[in-house]
Amino acid sequence: MEAMDSITATAIGIAQHVALRSINPEENANLKRLDQQMIKRSLRAIERIRFADQLRYTIPQSIVAADIRDTLQGINRDALEVYLLCTCLDTLAGKENYIDLPSWLRTNKTTYEGIEQRNNVLAAAFSVPLNRDQCHPLLKKVLCIYHQHYGVIKGIKDMVRCLPLYTKEEICHSFVIHKQSQSEDTWNRKDTDQKLNTIINYFLDVRRNRYTHSADTPPTMGSIRDARRWIMEGKVNLPEPCESIIPWDGKQFLVKCNYGDEALFLRELVYSCIASNYKLLDESWSARFKESNRQYRVLQAIIYEIEYNIKVLQYHTSTLFEGLTFLDGEMPPRLRVIIATAIQNKVDDFQINYMPAFLDSYLELANEFNKEVGRLVTDSGSRLRESEMLNHPKRGSGAMVRNHFPRRGSRIRRRSRAAIASWLRVTPVR
Repeated sequence: MEAMDSITATAIGIAQHVALRSINPEENANLKRLDQQMIKRSLRAIERIRFADQLRYTIPQSIVAADIRDTLQGINRDALEVYLLCTCLDTLAGKENYIDLPSWLRTNKTTYEGIEQRNNVLAAAFSVPLNRDQCHPLLKKVLCIYHQHYGVIKGIKDMVRCLPLYTKEEICHSFVIHKQSQSEDTWNRKDTDQKLNTIINYFLDVRRNRYTHSADTPPTMGSIRDARRWIMEGKVNLPEPCESIIPWDGKQFLVKCNYGDEALFLRELVYSCIASNYKLLDESWSARFKESNRQYRVLQAIIYEIEYNIKVLQYHTSTLFEGLTFLDGEMPPRLRVIIATAIQNKVDDFQINYMPAFLDSYLELANEFNKEVGRLVTDSGSRLRESEMLNHPKRGSGAMVRNHFPRRGSRIRRRSRAAIASWLRVTPVR
């Protein structure tokens, strides 16, 4: 069997990741002929998306203004996420022998592109005396040569224009962008390439360049905090369309994101560019991508639910030693099983291609635990209502119940501690 080199193995791994379907033998053979630098750029872009996924779904984010657990406290992570995704387009459209404009103007190394064109233009210009009126056209010609070969914005636009028509139309349907003083018909009258040009300009000028060079970045459409809250509530489909007035190029623009979230849109755009470079796009690719990401959000929802339940267990574990403490009228927290139950019952929005093996036993134990907590509350609540403490003349019936349990050696406290301990599979301290 022929040994596979690391570059080919990387190309196959990326192809399987972005195709969202099986790779046929012909496509597999084509992967071995891909440009190595393009493979490496694709890998860097995917790594950056993975980090953006960590920003969105994993890295702790404080619910309140100040939280020591929030490692990115004070950082506008919404703008950072969109910026990082924009730079993925730079990476995919870039060149390995990239050279900046000042260095390109100074160098005479013909290994860089456009040097001979530049020299020919300059030689023709300096063959006759120059006057002031000729300087501006000359500079413009030289800059055009540089941007023709190394202009990042041009490279990104060319890459997007090379996408299949069905993909470009999908991109155009995701946005409506026009001046606030104009009607939506202004946008509708534009052709596909004009719309693509406006969308790319918007992300590069407003989301990438302004984040890099300005302290004032317009709020993104779609936020990480909202995305997490929706997932926790079991909302795993794409959000509703949203719009915002964005100051851009000295004017006010109405930008409507039909995708509902700019960062989610950019993920699809970047992956579609990679899939196109690998010749793996087809008309059903966008639908497969959206479904794959919906299932990813379902898995994030069950992870959030389990993380919440770990905190609940940590809270209840303390009752083995100290007893429950909570405010009058509140109940001890139960384990959340909304997402897990929805996945198990294959509710519409929560259908996924595979079932976590632990789910049945996890739900059985979680529901058993919730029943134990319910019995504990009923039992100890009856005892508390009979207690003279609640009717103490100095405290009144509305006072805070600081110690939910009766005295240390009482029968009810021993039973309550034993009930929780039996579920946690530990021996209570007597």
